[in-house]
Amino acid sequence: MENLYNLEIITPERRFFSENVEMVCLKTPEGEIGILKNHMAMVTAVKAGPIRILQGGAWLEAVLSEGFMEIKQDGTIIFTDSAEWVRGKI
Repeated sequence: MENLYNLEIITPERRFFSENVEMVCLKTPEGEIGILKNHMAMVTAVKAGPIRILQGGAWLEAVLSEGFMEIKQDGTIIFTDSAEWVRGKI
């Protein structure tokens, strides 16, 4: 689909997630942010807490520790110390 972009979540131990998604929602020091394809390019800190990933019309939920995120028009990379699924990846 045209509205998909690549999301990568990387921890020191592993590549936690690397797939195409529709949207991502998570917290930054400035507040909650929603990221869609073609989002303005930026680098920001990530606050510890939940991340919601819209993929295939369904929401996946995980929890991240603090980290950093680079947003580009065609993809987003999150570097964090830890990441865990809330209920297990579907």
